[in-house]
Amino acid sequence: MLTALLISGVALADASEPQHFQVEDTVNLWEYTTADTGWWPASGFAQVRFFVEANGTTSVKMEGDSHLEWDDSGMALQLVGEPGSGVIDLDVELSFEMQVALEFDVLTMSVDWSDTVKEESVRFTDRQEFDSWNFSEDGWVTTGAPEGAIEVFRVGLSPIPGVDLNVLSHLEPTLNAKYQTALIDTEYGSIASAAEYLAVEPVVDQAALPVTATIVQAWQSEMILEMRSGVEVCVDVVGCFDELAIDSPFDTLIESLEQPFEPVSISHPLPVLNTETEPIDFGDVLVGN
Repeated sequence: MLTALLISGVALADASEPQHFQVEDTVNLWEYTTADTGWWPASGFAQVRFFVEANGTTSVKMEGDSHLEWDDSGMALQLVGEPGSGVIDLDVELSFEMQVALEFDVLTMSVDWSDTVKEESVRFTDRQEFDSWNFSEDGWVTTGAPEGAIEVFRVGLSPIPGVDLNVLSHLEPTLNAKYQTALIDTEYGSIASAAEYLAVEPVVDQAALPVTATIVQAWQSEMILEMRSGVEVCVDVVGCFDELAIDSPFDTLIESLEQPFEPVSISHPLPVLNTETEPIDFGDVLVGN
């Protein structure tokens, strides 16, 4: 007689506990970027010239969860961005230098003069919030300087005896930084859209599944600056020249770059197979004749 035993009660979970993580980085889009308008106009009794040094950073922070699920067909990994957790902070300072040149002959006075007359700085800050991860399918998150003219220089001086100079200059800026996530790299493949899953080969004899995720940032930056000036020159006895309206554009700076966040290490606990054995007695079983 043999007593037959059946194995029953094998319990399998269908998902690991979601693992929360956060990434944060700073990008130097305009670190010590310089530009020069040159002399405007190209000739005349009065000319202006501007130099600018742009120095700024853009930081980005995002949060999300790693999800691991499985069924009889295998395991699937998904990295889900947390809605509203994305934050971009822009902080840019523009340092300007203004030069003026005067060249004219009036009566017995001959003037040929140029110098740096003033230095000023303008600072822009901005913050934008968005839904992580913001892949290309979601468009760009844009942060930047406000629209509209900003007074930068108001100058009144007598550069040489008998000559008065007045200059009023306004900056018209187009300055922005645009962000999106290019992709998320893992050892199991890459993710480039919010709905993507990664197939993971089943593992045995492991208490956890390791995941290393590297999120690749994509940035576009644009800086278009133009200084609009009104220049007035007055000479004793003679009077004032007609006021000049001078537009002095800087070269347009447009750049694109990709930069990875620091890799994130994630560990997904895996289920422990629990085999509970319950003997079932079939009674006496005859063996042989």
